Amino acid sequence: MRIMHLSSEYPPIQVFGLGRAVRDLAVAQASLGHRVEVITNSIGGRDKDAVVDGVGVHRISFPPPPKPPDDTMAVTQFNVSVIEAAAQLIDATGAPDIFHVHDWLTVQCGKMLKWLHPSAALAVTIHDTAHGKHFGRMNPPVQYTAHLERYACEQADLTICCSEYVRQELLNHYYADPGRVKIIPCGVDEWGFRVDGDCRAFRNTFAAPDDCLILYVGRLDEEKGLPHLLEALAHVLLVEGRARLVIAGKGMLQQSLQQRAGQLQIGDRVRFAGYVTGDALAGLYRSADVLVVPSLYEPFGLVALEGMICGTPVVVSDTGGLSEIVEDGHTGLRVPPADAAALGRAILRVLSDGDLATRIGQAGAAYARERYNWRDIAVNTVAAYEHCHTQIAGPVA
Repeated sequence: MRIMHLSSEYPPIQVFGLGRAVRDLAVAQASLGHRVEVITNSIGGRDKDAVVDGVGVHRISFPPPPKPPDDTMAVTQFNVSVIEAAAQLIDATGAPDIFHVHDWLTVQCGKMLKWLHPSAALAVTIHDTAHGKHFGRMNPPVQYTAHLERYACEQADLTICCSEYVRQELLNHYYADPGRVKIIPCGVDEWGFRVDGDCRAFRNTFAAPDDCLILYVGRLDEEKGLPHLLEALAHVLLVEGRARLVIAGKGMLQQSLQQRAGQLQIGDRVRFAGYVTGDALAGLYRSADVLVVPSLYEPFGLVALEGMICGTPVVVSDTGGLSEIVEDGHTGLRVPPADAAALGRAILRVLSDGDLATRIGQAGAAYARERYNWRDIAVNTVAAYEHCHTQIAGPVA
């Protein structure tokens, strides 16, 4: 097939789960022999067009001057720039069989390109929802985002979501047609988290040799439940004084979290490592004694999968996609969200029971490898493309 992904982010620009998922899916699809193009952002034109791992990556220079006055206008201007880049590429190489847009940020350009090329199918992946991320608080500009997500479900020939949890959100809040919604999870690239050599030297940059290293990876935002993790750490330190928490990520809550750690008198046991990627992230996963994902809202749980594929025991909130990934007591431990005491007890179980930590770490790695490998996910995604393309334009040539 000829596949064109439209995405607001893509490596090596600083990305979160969406950008990594688009990259890994595109590379896996290209490895299957499909022609795959990605149109994405390039801050200030820094990164040029290139073929990377078999994928044609085309970057727009965004935002061009003058800078839009607000975020809503920025999204509109971004979509116009994507349409322009896609039109130039299509003029040169022909239209794709599928336009695949990712989240609300590229819905407008995807719909326009579909209108211009009606024989192509339009797929949209909703990686999370504005309704869920903002806990149902639908004030501006959240209303705008939610409107575009609902519009995406209405307009797409195929809506892909990463978990049954998100599927229910789309059906209940956006009234999506269940016949056009398909669950295809994200995956994890095992090779992307290989580490050559001994991780102990890397670990020693974050903790003393006899410390117990607790790891958090992700955005420092409200839905991630980090205040509860700090409270849980305070409970843990009453029993295990060698515990140390490394928080790898950036976000709006960093200052308030640092203040809260000081109030709890645990500031000296918390390290804010900032945004971590590549070999450093792989080293952190493999160095940690336990990875904690304390989210209040989590549509899928990619960070948990990344820890699992590294063999790191995980403790997660029993919510959203995390509940579908982690089998309590087998591939990890689950605790009620926002329950700091329960979270602290689960962390202590892993730190104090080496047999448990080894068992759930090994089972988690095997499960992630078998169930969430990108090759199988790419095969299933292409099969979904082909089905909806056949419905609107006949079989792919």
